[in-house]
Amino acid sequence: MSAVRSSRHRRRTNPVERMLSLARPGSSLPEAADSIVRLVRPRHIGMAVRDFSHACLIRLVDFPEMPLRTAAVETVKAGHTALIIRSEFPVNDHPVPAAYKRVRRSAWWKRIGDLFRRNACQRNFELGLELLRRGIATARPLAVIIPRRGSGSVDSFLATEWIEGGSNLYRFLGELQAMPVEQRRLVLPSVCRAVGSLLGRMHGQGVAHRDLKPGNILVRSGRTISEAFVVDLDGVTLHRDVNPALRARNVSRLVVTLTSKCRLVSLSNLRRGLAAYLAGCGGTAADWKTVWRAIARETARRAKH
Repeated sequence: MSAVRSSRHRRRTNPVERMLSLARPGSSLPEAADSIVRLVRPRHIGMAVRDFSHACLIRLVDFPEMPLRTAAVETVKAGHTALIIRSEFPVNDHPVPAAYKRVRRSAWWKRIGDLFRRNACQRNFELGLELLRRGIATARPLAVIIPRRGSGSVDSFLATEWIEGGSNLYRFLGELQAMPVEQRRLVLPSVCRAVGSLLGRMHGQGVAHRDLKPGNILVRSGRTISEAFVVDLDGVTLHRDVNPALRARNVSRLVVTLTSKCRLVSLSNLRRGLAAYLAGCGGTAADWKTVWRAIARETARRAKH
């Protein structure tokens, strides 16, 4: 009987845990995930990092819509299926600026599909912790609220730390055009290096992203030093090793958008980004032509479609 229970337990293993164990021999969930607090209530299940206020987690699990109804919130994005606001949550007994996202499954076939796959918000919560463990810059996940099956609820909620001073790459490039020329010449190369370094670290750590568009990358820029963060993990997958073809597809997704929508990103700045990419993923200067040509081929293919 115990053998049967053990077999059933193995079949029900968390899919993200299985994915992580495949991504690195002997690896497991990040250390931060070992201290995750889990709370089960009649309609929802909540999970949060250990330093997130337990009282706040209880309120969120019982009333997950509550932060959306506060008059002081700032709406960041209001779409058909997703709503993102800027709010604050207590972490270590101090208010921390955070993004709070509601994901709504309005189509009935998507609700049925959710019965057979892992909740996307929970997956992104766990992936965010894993990316941070691997040294990849992303918004720190704070809490996730998912509906219990059979409860009648259809919305999921994810809270992540707010990246102060960050702008998505689309918005940043728009701001860049309004900068004085001399300031632009200082800022743009550092941003290209920061984005290239981020993508290189991702691929070097076995992290691929099929939807690397400018809206999914935040940049925080100084005069000579910039930082880049990946902020939408829906397209993230983990691998033992990201093969060259997949690397080229990932990077070309970003390059084709940048070169078609912003003439400020010159070839010299793309090469700066490539050098930072190679340094981030463990490549050498001798590899740059091979990588450049692979990305150029994939970019040309994408541009035709």
